[in-house]
Amino acid sequence: MMNRFRCLLVLLVLGLSACGGGPGGETGGATATGGGLEDVPGVVCVEYENVFRLDAEGFTRADIAYVKGGQLYLYDSETDRRYRLVEEQGTVVSCTFTGDGREVGYTVLHDGELWLKSLSGVADAPPQLSRGMPLGLAYAPGRFGERMCRLLHMRDGRFAAVIYELQPDTMAVTACSVYEPNGGQVDTLSPGEARPMLEAESTTHGWFRLGGVGADSVAFHSEGGGLRHVGRCLSCDLPLANTSEGLAGPVFGPLMVSPDSTRVLFGARLAAGGGSWCVANLDGTGQRVLTEAGDISHPLRPAWLGNRLVFLERSVEVSRGMDARGVDSFLCISREEGERPFAVDHEVSDWCIRR
Repeated sequence: MMNRFRCLLVLLVLGLSACGGGPGGETGGATATGGGLEDVPGVVCVEYENVFRLDAEGFTRADIAYVKGGQLYLYDSETDRRYRLVEEQGTVVSCTFTGDGREVGYTVLHDGELWLKSLSGVADAPPQLSRGMPLGLAYAPGRFGERMCRLLHMRDGRFAAVIYELQPDTMAVTACSVYEPNGGQVDTLSPGEARPMLEAESTTHGWFRLGGVGADSVAFHSEGGGLRHVGRCLSCDLPLANTSEGLAGPVFGPLMVSPDSTRVLFGARLAAGGGSWCVANLDGTGQRVLTEAGDISHPLRPAWLGNRLVFLERSVEVSRGMDARGVDSFLCISREEGERPFAVDHEVSDWCIRR
C-alpha cells in the first residue's frame, strides 16, 4: 500500500517555515513560482522550495482542492501544506469535495476522453485513489474557445459532470451527465436543468438577492428554500467604476452569508461589463471590494471557508513582456480586515473547498 502511495502522490510543501528543507526533500523537482505571485498587488507571497514524498504520517488534511497545470493539488489552510497528486494517465480538468468532505472527486482528460476519479481520506486519513470510470462526454473546443468541465457533488451522493463554455455575457451549458460513485452513468440532464445547478453550486448557506435603486432590499433564503431574513436594506457605498454608463447603478447578484451570520458576500455587475465581488457587514458597514474586476456569473465565485473568503484573482501579466491577454489566476484567502489576502498558488484553473 505504501509503495502505491509513493508512486501516485507527491507532497508539495509551500511556506516560509519550510524554506530550509527537510528529510526526503528533492529540490531538483521544485517549481519556482515566487516571481508570479510578486506581480499581484496587495497579495502576500510565498515560494515553492522542496518536494517531499508522501507517507502515511506525512499527510495532515485538506480543506481546499485546486487544479493547476493539469494536476490536482490539496491544501491544508491550518498548516499551509500543499499536496500534489501526480496523475500519470491524463490531465486533471476539474475537482469537487463530496458533501461530507472526506473525498475529492475529479475529472481527468485521457486520450480525448473524460474520466471520473476520486481521492478518499482527505479529511483525516492517508488518501486512497479510485480506479476511475469513463464519463462518455465530448470535450472539444467550443465556439468561443475551450470548453470547460465543472464537477459537482449532489446532495444524494451522486456526481454531476457539466460541460460548458463561457460566451460573451453568458454561460452556455452544452451537456450534463449524472454518475453513481461506483456505478457509472445513471442519468442525463438537459442544459436547462444543469445550468441552475452550476449557478447555485457554491451556495451552501443560501442566496442573497439585491435589487432596486438606492437602498436595495435583501432577502436570504435557507438551503431548504424557506425565507429566513427579510426587510433589511443594504445600500452600496463602494466606488465601483463604470456604473454611470447605461444604468443608474450596478446590478447586484446572488451572494452568500458568512457562517457566523455577520457578513455578506455580493457581486456587483457593472453597466460597461464585468463586475466586482464585494463583502460587507449585514448592517451595511465595513463594505469593501474583494476583487476589482471579473465575471460574477462565473461558476468559480468566491466562497466562505469558515469566516474567511477563498477567491480567484486574475492579474494581467504585463510586467514580464507578455501579451496583454496573458492573464494569471491566483487562488487567494482573505485575512483580517485591513490585512492583505494570502495567495495560495497561481495558474489555478479550478478549485473547491471542503464545507
